[in-house]
Amino acid sequence: QAGGLLYENGRLRRLGAGDIAERPGYEGNFRYAGVADHYFVTMAIAPGTSKLTYRPVGIPQAAGATETPAQLLLWSIEGPGSETPAKFFAGPKDFEVLAAIDRDLVRVIDFGMFAFIVVPLLRSLNWINGYIGNYGWSIILLTVLINAVMFPLRHKSVVSMRKMQQIQPEAKAIQ
Repeated sequence: QAGGLLYENGRLRRLGAGDIAERPGYEGNFRYAGVADHYFVTMAIAPGTSKLTYRPVGIPQAAGATETPAQLLLWSIEGPGSETPAKFFAGPKDFEVLAAIDRDLVRVIDFGMFAFIVVPLLRSLNWINGYIGNYGWSIILLTVLINAVMFPLRHKSVVSMRKMQQIQPEAKAIQ
């Protein structure tokens, strides 16, 4: 389901269908604004002070179809009428592409509360894929590298557990 995006004053607002039904128009000084679904985004970049309007549109259901018809989200933006041309982006939510346009645009991708882990892993995966050219092998190699980094900690944990198992009979005797 597509939803609205508004980035203003260093904060990204994601607008769901309920938010848009309640309030279809927004005015402000936006850094970027538009519409995004799970994989794609269309937005105006640095539109400045402008008025944004969202309108849900239903696609008519085909005759005899049983699935729920899709909902689209139309949006329009009105600027102050300056001579500066507007910049738009329409495409996939690709981390590297969005970061190349503007560092704050990567916030369009919803990584959730584990973004501090996901973003470095994604960048690592993309870096490895740049050399290998196959995401399947890139995932396998990244997994091997992570396990190699974690090996000393895992080894220490196993050694500690074995020592505890060795003294367990003595501990039971004391109890």
